[in-house]
Amino acid sequence: MIQVFGGGLSDLDNHQITIDICSDLLKYGGYMTRSALDWRHQENWFNPAYHAHRVDGRRVDNLFEDFTFRLVWKIADEKGLQDIDVPEELQPLAYRSKKLLAAKLRRDNDVYRWIKSYTRWPPGLALLLQSDHASIDGALTAACEANCEESVRLLINDHRCFIGKEDLELASFHPNPAIVDLIVNAFIDRRKRLQALAVAHLPREVIDQLNIRSDTLLNVHAYEAYTLLSAASVDLENLLERHTWSAFDCFGINLELASRLYDAGFRVTDNKTCLTNLWRATPPCTLEEFLQKAHWLILKGADVHHQGPSGSALHTLGKCVGSILQWLQPNDQEEDYHLEIQSLSDSSKALLKIIFLDNTRDKCECACSLTGCSPLTALLGGLFPTRIRGDSRKMVRILADLLSVVLDDFDAISLERYKNHLGAGILRFITFWSLDLTHTCLHEYREIKPEEIREIHDEEKSLILDLVSLLKQFSEEFEEHNLQLPSFIAGPWRTHMDSFLSSYRPHSIQEISQILETGVIIDEQIDQHHRP
Repeated sequence: MIQVFGGGLSDLDNHQITIDICSDLLKYGGYMTRSALDWRHQENWFNPAYHAHRVDGRRVDNLFEDFTFRLVWKIADEKGLQDIDVPEELQPLAYRSKKLLAAKLRRDNDVYRWIKSYTRWPPGLALLLQSDHASIDGALTAACEANCEESVRLLINDHRCFIGKEDLELASFHPNPAIVDLIVNAFIDRRKRLQALAVAHLPREVIDQLNIRSDTLLNVHAYEAYTLLSAASVDLENLLERHTWSAFDCFGINLELASRLYDAGFRVTDNKTCLTNLWRATPPCTLEEFLQKAHWLILKGADVHHQGPSGSALHTLGKCVGSILQWLQPNDQEEDYHLEIQSLSDSSKALLKIIFLDNTRDKCECACSLTGCSPLTALLGGLFPTRIRGDSRKMVRILADLLSVVLDDFDAISLERYKNHLGAGILRFITFWSLDLTHTCLHEYREIKPEEIREIHDEEKSLILDLVSLLKQFSEEFEEHNLQLPSFIAGPWRTHMDSFLSSYRPHSIQEISQILETGVIIDEQIDQHHRP
């Protein structure tokens, strides 16, 4: 009995041994059960891994390839297909018999629900597409997973085939250039035709509202144009749009595809959120790849100061940079980090400098940053997350490496100019994090009421006093040692912080009262920007 056969084999020529073994088993009385087929060719099967999302929110660029039937056919071609147990509806596919498929189609319509399996066999798919009974949702993805160029072409030419965000995402990482070309060219062609219909049938003022120009293509406004044209009973065959989306949220880290879309007429400026959506629209990648993607979008017109739910686009970029380093941390050696950071391109380093030095503040009211969070604070929040403590020494070394790159070509005047912004901001945040204080920052995924913020600050009054005291000491030590900031945080700050934490004990009520009597005001340390 042969089971679990042929899933995820990307190079059929390297599986002759598998074919020979299976052929011998069949020859000597064995048989192939339907369990040998990939789960996609079986009824009532669900594979959680196929539908899983990453826990960190980034998109998943996995092509779940399936070559089950190609291997079955290879056995049949070389050894003869003796016995295989497959669902009745898939027998024409297993035997590649158009005659058998036509006979089944005349008897019932159950075969149509297996259309995704038939994308493995273009002649059979062509027969199914001749009928209006065929629902082709998901068939284009299935054809791409089977790496079947002819099936992709058949589907794209079918008037029911929708090319949407998921299809363009798949094209961004598919290994077959011919399939990529088919999808991208069809997508561009459809947008051109949709735009031509919009220009021909919609009022001038509506065309202006949709930002339709002769030198650009419909991007985020395509669905709105489609809806208006549909309401006007315009023939929109093969131009289906289901929701609002942007082509520039789909190219992953494939800058070649991004440039291709731009050259076709799509514009980044149509999509105000392309930078604030960057984390969700990007698969796991190196820091250099991520920064190059952001750099490309900015060069093409993306606004780094666009305000999203969690601050500006620069805040988002900062958080992403920190998170990339944090997610890489558990599995990589320290020297790998050092090499990756030191080998950043000049354009990536320049973007890092903007993130580190920009002083744009959000409306956060948190002790981690006195006057609201800056893009630098957001970066530190990604590298030093609240819920994942990690190896603090390693994270501090990563931060020191990153700082060395940012400050590398600064002259003495520039260093002095940004010393307070960088030194005060970084020392406050990493000390805050080391004391395990509670963040009361406001984000789209976390909204805290003012009274709750005050309650948290009151409960952690003792720790906040420690934060104030430590920062005063660190400021004095920083001046005394006359070290560059990277050297200071990796050396004296780390030593002092370790010593403090190893001997830490909570303040008594009497000690807190005595400190407050000296004139220290907690609210000022937390919320300086709200003072009258």
